[in-house]
Amino acid sequence: MKLKKQYLWIFLLINSLVCNSCTSSEIIVINWPTYVVNMGGYTAKEQAEMFKESDMDHIYTNSIYANEDGSITLEMNEIQLKSNQKKFMSNIEENIKTAKENEITVIVSDDYKSVTFESSSKVETNDFMSTVALTSSNIAILQMFLGEDPNDWHLKIKIVNADTNTIVKEGSIPDEEIRISPEDREE
Repeated sequence: MKLKKQYLWIFLLINSLVCNSCTSSEIIVINWPTYVVNMGGYTAKEQAEMFKESDMDHIYTNSIYANEDGSITLEMNEIQLKSNQKKFMSNIEENIKTAKENEITVIVSDDYKSVTFESSSKVETNDFMSTVALTSSNIAILQMFLGEDPNDWHLKIKIVNADTNTIVKEGSIPDEEIRISPEDREE
């Protein structure tokens, strides 16, 4: 009889530990503001659908949906949040590698609050602008996954002409619009 009580006690203890770990999986809500969504070139609804299609196994989210204001909401657990952080850090590293192959230098601050793009005027404007847009949007999304307030986030962008070592454009999104024309990049 004493042995049965011990087994029962062990069973209850194990069960309680398992249940406690189940209830501690808190749902984390991340919002991508409309500005960040618009950087992607697709509507919020289109982006949410693309994300769902690429995440059928729920590695990155439990749910994702577009909001009426054009923002996107993602719901996830801590493990999924870490997966998203790693994914977007990897995206940024890949952007930097591709940029380097196109003779563009990208320098991202350790806190992901600023980025500098350097290239000569010989680099095609379309290649340069694609690098700026893709890298900046990945950094902005990563900021959200790192806990940045979607209503109060900023990314300082500096564009430097590597031929003259002069600043072509500089500003902070979403507060300022940063447009670059081919003329801006000429010597």
